[in-house]
Amino acid sequence: MQTITTKFGLGFGILNPTLGKQLKAQKLKFDASEMKRFEANRSSINDLDWSGLITDSQAFAFKNKLMKQITRHLIRMNKTK
Repeated sequence: MQTITTKFGLGFGILNPTLGKQLKAQKLKFDASEMKRFEANRSSINDLDWSGLITDSQAFAFKNKLMKQITRHLIRMNKTK
């Protein structure tokens, strides 16, 4: 079995482009409806963080969890046949 490794990066800050735009720039396939859900989650985390309702460490943990969800999605969508 051949293993292919792809590295990608995402910015979760309020000044970063949308997740979809960032992934398109990296030429990765994704489901647009799933990405809208991920984008809504990113926006919610940033809103809570900037309003002071969650701590920096909580925001960091939430963003890590979101990154894991996005990574699992991208693995499914970009499997080679």
